Amino acid sequence: MEEIFWADYFRTLGQAIQCLHEVIERTKVDKDPIFLDAAIQ
Repeated sequence: MEEIFWADYFRTLGQAIQCLHEVIERTKVDKDPIFLDAAIQ
């Protein structure tokens, strides 16, 4: 049961980090589009 709990915990944590990362990326695009283009290439 503990293993299932940790699996759910890390899955939820991963989704939260991914969501936060997307928000940060969008903010970066608005603030510094040149840097983003350089990072992609």
